[in-house]
Amino acid sequence: MNEEFDGRTYGGPVNRTYYSNINAYNQIFVDTVRLTGGNNASRWLLVPGWNTNIELTTGDYGFTLPTDRLRSAAIPDGEKRIIISVHYYDPWDFCGDPSSPVAEWGASESTASDSKLKPNQTGFIDSQFQLVHKTFVEQGYPFIVGEYGAIDKTYRNPRNRNARVAFTTAICVSARKYGGVPVVWDDGTTGNNSFGLFDRSNFVPLQPAILTAIKSIFSDARVGRGAAKGEPTSAVPNAPDVAARSQNMK
Repeated sequence: MNEEFDGRTYGGPVNRTYYSNINAYNQIFVDTVRLTGGNNASRWLLVPGWNTNIELTTGDYGFTLPTDRLRSAAIPDGEKRIIISVHYYDPWDFCGDPSSPVAEWGASESTASDSKLKPNQTGFIDSQFQLVHKTFVEQGYPFIVGEYGAIDKTYRNPRNRNARVAFTTAICVSARKYGGVPVVWDDGTTGNNSFGLFDRSNFVPLQPAILTAIKSIFSDARVGRGAAKGEPTSAVPNAPDVAARSQNMK
């Protein structure tokens, strides 16, 4: 399921009856896949909370993990095979709102409408992934940031290019640190207000600095190895350093 919710409540509190429906759908999904047998009896399965929102999945709003009672008996009892799905587009006026003039991001940014993100946005990302780590990773459930990204607003402000690199870097550093794998959102569009990183018709990278930033953090393939065991990893690049290095290599 992708961003399932009531179509209105982007923040809490949520209708717990509606949330119970999402939980029921997740349980039906897990049971159905397991009952087909074969590799499906042991494969990892991805489940979301309310609108894949981190706070509404980790907080006391109604999310419950599906039981995995039908999985293969060959899986060790203490090993989980459920992954938590979350998305990250905060602040939205920078990440996804084409009508917003906000084109910069970082600790000094003061024009974002969401006040909780103004003082230290990198710190806020860390606090969000810490919530996921404490709620799920410490219990043996890894997480995937199934979508994150920021639209191209260089037509509004040329510094937007560097801001998008810094934002991408911060997401990757923090997700890896706390046991998650981030999957950048490329919707196939190009130009103003697009999420696209590639020209898919001509096979050309459009945002090489963003791609370099991602590769700089994950090139050694040791993704979340410590955090997956419930311990945040510390051997990850510093976000500003990687962002600067990415710009130099562009």
